[in-house]
Amino acid sequence: GVAHAEKGITAVVIGATAGTKTDVYCAMGQAELKQDLKLLDESVKAMVVASLDIEARLNKLPPKSEWQADAVMIEQIKMMLDEKNRIMDERTREELEFDTFKQEVEGYYEKYRIEVLKHVFLNVELHIGPANHRTAREHGTCCIANVNQEINFDYNAKAKAAPST
Repeated sequence: GVAHAEKGITAVVIGATAGTKTDVYCAMGQAELKQDLKLLDESVKAMVVASLDIEARLNKLPPKSEWQADAVMIEQIKMMLDEKNRIMDERTREELEFDTFKQEVEGYYEKYRIEVLKHVFLNVELHIGPANHRTAREHGTCCIANVNQEINFDYNAKAKAAPST
């Protein structure tokens, strides 16, 4: 059979005693998260440039005494200040979102993995993100993770949901 999970998987058993081919896919969304992170980074950089541009235009204004009676000029300056504030608010929001996405990307494979409570049979193809591995033997209780783009079996880190007896 084939199983797909957006995030991680916790299973009692994966595969079959007869060695029937089984494919398991999980944690396949890190590349998409990285792309979202890149887009946010580009957006924040564009806002920095736009904010600096407005700041430069405001700094080039003649002394206030020369334009304070000009309603059109006052309206233009007000619009620039409003835009600068809007950009600063949006930038702050996107920087917070960027930090959240960055933490998600960095801890992605630690968070999303396969936890096996009892048994993984042979002939199971495990895919965690771009890393994959076909089991050539049976495995007991373990956590299977993508570590440096390779599938890693950890028998010491017992699955969280495993009962302690």
